[in-house]
Amino acid sequence: MKSSFWKSDWFLGLAITLFFLIATYVFSSRLLQGLERDAYDLGVRLSSKDPGDRVAVIAIDDQSIENMGRWPWSNRASR
Repeated sequence: MKSSFWKSDWFLGLAITLFFLIATYVFSSRLLQGLERDAYDLGVRLSSKDPGDRVAVIAIDDQSIENMGRWPWSNRASR
C-alpha cells in the first residue's frame, strides 16, 4: 500500500519549515522576541523562591579590619 503524497514525512517537515520561514519574514523578529521574553518571564516566575524573613546584616567597620586584617582573610581568621 503506497503512502499518500500529502501524508509523507518529508512533506510534513517541509510544510512546517516553510510555515516558520514565512512567519518569521512576515512578522519580523518582533513577534519571536516577544514570545522569547514571555517564555523567559514565565520561567523566572515559576523558578523563583520566597526569600523568607531571615535577614543578616554584615557590617565591616574599622575596628573589625584592625582585628581581622585586610581582606582576603585566611580560613583561620574566621575561627
